[in-house]
Amino acid sequence: MKKQLLLLLLTAVSAVGNMRAESPKREFRSVWMAAMGIDWPLTAGTDSISREAARAELIAYLDSYKEHNFTGVCIHVRPLADALYKSSYEPWSASVSGKRGVDPGWDPLAFAVSECHKRGLECYAWVNPFRIDHNGKLPDTPQDIDWRSRGLTFTQGTWTVFNPGVPEAREHCMKVIEEIYTNYKIDGLLFDDYFYPGVGMPKGDAESTAPDYKLWKDSKTTMSIADWRRNNVNTFVKELYDRIQKARPDMRFGIGPAGVGGKGAPAYGLEGPGVADDWMYDDIYCDPLAWLSDGSVDFIAPQIYWGRTHTYSPFSPLCKWWADMAGHFGRHNYVSMASYRVDADDFGGNNATGWEEFAAQVRECRAEARDAAPGQIYYSAKFIDGPVRTGLGSHLAGNVYGRPALVPVVDWKEHPVYDAPKDVATSGSSLRWTPVPADSKAIMRYSVYAVPQGVPMDEACKDGDGIDARYLLGVSYEPEYVLPADRVDGYKYAVCAYDGYGYESRPGVYDPSASHNAAVK
Repeated sequence: MKKQLLLLLLTAVSAVGNMRAESPKREFRSVWMAAMGIDWPLTAGTDSISREAARAELIAYLDSYKEHNFTGVCIHVRPLADALYKSSYEPWSASVSGKRGVDPGWDPLAFAVSECHKRGLECYAWVNPFRIDHNGKLPDTPQDIDWRSRGLTFTQGTWTVFNPGVPEAREHCMKVIEEIYTNYKIDGLLFDDYFYPGVGMPKGDAESTAPDYKLWKDSKTTMSIADWRRNNVNTFVKELYDRIQKARPDMRFGIGPAGVGGKGAPAYGLEGPGVADDWMYDDIYCDPLAWLSDGSVDFIAPQIYWGRTHTYSPFSPLCKWWADMAGHFGRHNYVSMASYRVDADDFGGNNATGWEEFAAQVRECRAEARDAAPGQIYYSAKFIDGPVRTGLGSHLAGNVYGRPALVPVVDWKEHPVYDAPKDVATSGSSLRWTPVPADSKAIMRYSVYAVPQGVPMDEACKDGDGIDARYLLGVSYEPEYVLPADRVDGYKYAVCAYDGYGYESRPGVYDPSASHNAAVK
């Protein structure tokens, strides 16, 4: 009996060790959190009851992501040329107040940033750059009427968008986005795959009926109308990226295109993925390889929303192709994965089979990632651990997200070098230190480690990326961290300045058993 118990214990320890080994120190783990009544807020209104309900919804999400070792969330803040924040340019979103243009009486983005950072989670603003409406209803707020009167928009079928071919329209969208990253301490900015309307845009002989045909003709360009449209999108993306680099270069910017790309690959001497068709190239005039080629994104987040056994668009070759493309151009690939399809045949259902399909996809992301920069973003929030489905987040934490993680390093930009945090010490069950001086616009947080007393610090730093991942407790945006109950005694502690580029400073160390503590060289 004793031998059997010992064998069971050793098996359990081995399983935990394997699970931990599958949890790298660097990985982007996030969630698409959609507005418009999809994920958050589910409760809209202007009264205090609605406000508190919406806040409670977000807190429940964030507590779950913190528990399951995610690194952040991507929150929908501008779904339809409207705002889930205080905007100088666009009307309040019906997603939060219940009616477009009506002030809800609170600032959802400010609340989201604060609550994310309290938990050491990154907060990304998810923005639709051009979409205004997709239900055939022209919004009637003063701003909407003004945009139409000035020719900044066009309608095709049921879709109304800002016209990417009109410089003034692009500038309006640019100012909207600049205001977001100027007024809010977001950690990143994310677009999804809405550019030109994909449905009903005339092609071939019918192109002359397109709402932007005259604009194209008047431009006197030698480009085809399709190339002109793609160039309009590319021009917007590149100009936005350049502005971000001047204002907040440590804030990451990425785009989540459709999961199948590659039609434009020959222009870059590359080949497509060899599976499925790239509809977005000639439907929404989206060429992700152009953004990668000219360095106008920090990461790509392709929506590979299929399982590995899908017959038409299998996950594996697409995951490899996108990783190769991002690596070829020296950028990161954070794969968008379809938590909303957990019940589909190619996933297996909201059970251990379906959850393990996602864990297997995570492993493939890691295997294909270049420069130790794997990443995943799940669409959407409500299918991970509530309120529509539960279980996926727990399975990921128990199998592939066994430890907290830091995000991959953006190593192609110049970056400041910070000193180690000073005066690290415990106060009761909290660890505290002196804040590291940094520019007020810079992203600054801290990575916190607990190293067992029997492990020398030089031994704890042997993985080539600072302190080993096994000792990482988490991240704090404040110069304080509440220690878990099982890490209060028998440990020495290390704190690193951890910037928006993902770099860590030398650690400031506190050893309760030593008379002198200092930064590790």
